[in-house]
Amino acid sequence: MARLQTLAVAPWPHVGTLAGSAADPYLAAMNPKPALSLAAMRGRRHATLELAVEIERRGFAGVYCPSFGDGVGLCEAMALRTDTLVVGTAIANIYTRHPYDYALTATLLHELSGGRFRFGIGISHDPVNRRMGLATGKPLRDVREFVAQLRKGAQRWGDLPPIVLATLREKMVRLAAEIGDGAVWANAARSHLATSLSFLGDRAGDAAFFTGNMIPTCVSDDRSAAAAVMRKTLTGYVMLPNYQNYWIEAGYEEEMQAIRGAIERGEHDRIPDLMSDAWLADCTLFGSASEVRAGVEAWYATGLRTPILVPSSTSAGQLDAVREVMAVCGWLARAAGANARIPAGCSATIGTSRRRASSSLSSSASRRSRASCSAAAALLASISASLASSVALAAPSALRAASSIQALWVSTSAAIIS
Repeated sequence: MARLQTLAVAPWPHVGTLAGSAADPYLAAMNPKPALSLAAMRGRRHATLELAVEIERRGFAGVYCPSFGDGVGLCEAMALRTDTLVVGTAIANIYTRHPYDYALTATLLHELSGGRFRFGIGISHDPVNRRMGLATGKPLRDVREFVAQLRKGAQRWGDLPPIVLATLREKMVRLAAEIGDGAVWANAARSHLATSLSFLGDRAGDAAFFTGNMIPTCVSDDRSAAAAVMRKTLTGYVMLPNYQNYWIEAGYEEEMQAIRGAIERGEHDRIPDLMSDAWLADCTLFGSASEVRAGVEAWYATGLRTPILVPSSTSAGQLDAVREVMAVCGWLARAAGANARIPAGCSATIGTSRRRASSSLSSSASRRSRASCSAAAALLASISASLASSVALAAPSALRAASSIQALWVSTSAAIIS
């Protein structure tokens, strides 16, 4: 049975904007939605910033940026355009700038963002570094030295943001626990993540220690098409020896050995066919809206604090892909903590949110009779009662209950309008 966890749903459209608000202590304790990944591509940079504002408004856990498209620069721009959005790099390449130079930018971003910036750093990938004329050294040694020099370089300029290390296998995970403020994976296997988190030791239970994973995600009712997009997305990764070794440790030796053989024979076009369905489902999220929502909950159940969805689409570009994922997760919220339950004062908070919704409906419907508004408030009370009774269910059941509540809200809205 899935780990019991609290699942709260916003059955009226604007409750999502209340999550994390200081006025609502229970909502402030929630980790309502996963984070998203954005990259600033040519010709779409202004649109990307507008999308970040929308992501903030909808209460997602943050935006994390890859190195391409200047992830550090995009984080700065987003921090200046938003008020509460957490932004971070996932990751910045330690070889492209001197640690002292990075320290200037990191301290600046930490100060300007009011502490909302997470500085994710890593060695990137050897093929990427070679294309820039850079040599990839010994990862553990170089990351340790980079962090030490970064902290030294920041001494004159201010406080550093949390430093999050790009991790994959055991030694780097342990290094993150030793010298960092967080660990971020990319394309991790969900079935193996609990093992990876165990390498953090006591830091795994430290609420201030960031854990995240960049998860390729594609929402489509055409599951085969979505799977094909995910296979294309991960083709470059399965060709990297460090990723092959990681996935072998995660239990996918047959697939990785077959891929290694295809690479040696120059049969690159066969690689997508060698990615098994089980492996793909373990490392990505794809399929219908309900499948992706259930997958997000399954990632939380591993103990991961911040799933970072990296959207792709079967029929559109990055910005539209992000909107597709936002629509799927737009009303889904979960409480933080492995054993979170509705606190004693939650009913009052639900009541507060219900009253706000009722007030909003009343103010936008001045021509409606007092009796109609009373009926609307009664229906909203019914929704809240359904919500309170469903949130402590195991994840799959909670999703079904949440869907019922969402449907009840739709019927409520129709009743009020009529």
